[in-house]
Amino acid sequence: MGLERKTFALEELNDNFWGKVILVNIQNSTGMGGWGCLWIITSDARCYFIGFEGFPYDERKLEEFAPLFKKSTTYQYRFAAEEGGWWKYISNRKILIRKDFYDAFMKIYEQEDRWARGGYHYVHVPDVAARALGVEKLERYDHKVTESIEDSSPLKSIDCVIDNIDMFQFVRDFVKKEKDGLYYCDGHYVKNKKDESLPVKFYVSNAYEVFSMFGSLWGGWNDCPEWRTVERKSKEWYEKYGAEIIKISHDSLEFKCYKKLVTEEIEQLMIEIAEFAPNSLDLANYETITEKLRRE
Repeated sequence: MGLERKTFALEELNDNFWGKVILVNIQNSTGMGGWGCLWIITSDARCYFIGFEGFPYDERKLEEFAPLFKKSTTYQYRFAAEEGGWWKYISNRKILIRKDFYDAFMKIYEQEDRWARGGYHYVHVPDVAARALGVEKLERYDHKVTESIEDSSPLKSIDCVIDNIDMFQFVRDFVKKEKDGLYYCDGHYVKNKKDESLPVKFYVSNAYEVFSMFGSLWGGWNDCPEWRTVERKSKEWYEKYGAEIIKISHDSLEFKCYKKLVTEEIEQLMIEIAEFAPNSLDLANYETITEKLRRE
């Protein structure tokens, strides 16, 4: 049976509530990680969770949410609350913690952090706070979202002209097409956005020649070979195995063999694929590709 979590409304977070707060963990929204959140811990062993999705005050607007997040006017501190010495901010962990709770929390946190850096587990701040407070677990309350950002925020219509790579990237990452057919942007990264695919007719005699058109726009990052190396290898595979590129993205290639390969050729091709780049088989494993080549 699952744990039934209690909920709260923002109106309940009054001066009495903020007087009990001893720790806040700010987790920023990220591209692949999705929406960020706030973990707020109080001295009576309660944990308040606020997700930034549907929340009018994300990590950029926390100063509008509560006085505790008022920014410092000095370069030594992030928050004004630190200036009096009663609060401390751990910038690399984004933890704002009250001084009288700092020693108890950090003693446990630093031990857990050493284990986490060794690859053993993830440090969950509320769990550490519970141990520092001497309880088995905190009583959790989740923010109840009663209205969406679209309902609560004013909307302004602005034409976005896709006239260079920066505008293209912005629209791709932050603009979402809704069910009404209109495009919306709330400033957050759009996760799980479906990639668009365009069937482009390239003026080339052989598929591998497209790399001369992409040039430095394709390859040459991390462990991916630069475009000339990929072009040479694609030409080699076309001549030996009849393999042609049928799909290309910014970090992946898909080939189709138009030649019926015998077992020895399949095995040799798989060796060459694996040796060409460390992550060449990320999209499908050895057995899947081998079986498909045998069938076709």
